[in-house]
Amino acid sequence: MNEHVTIFDKQYSTEKAAEALAVNWAVITGACNACRHMKICTSDMSVFLWETFPHDAPCMVKMREEETE
Repeated sequence: MNEHVTIFDKQYSTEKAAEALAVNWAVITGACNACRHMKICTSDMSVFLWETFPHDAPCMVKMREEETE
């Protein structure tokens, strides 16, 4: 069993922390590789860090699933 630990550099809002964990999940599991937004996300990540990730990106779908559990 692999265990991954995410450490934040400062206190973030619950929403931003959930987003970061979802993005972390997508990167670790390879979900990013199948995402149609991958090229934009990796070419100019700053766009997504300060705005909102696309609603249909795997990381955001995962985040919404986690919210409903």
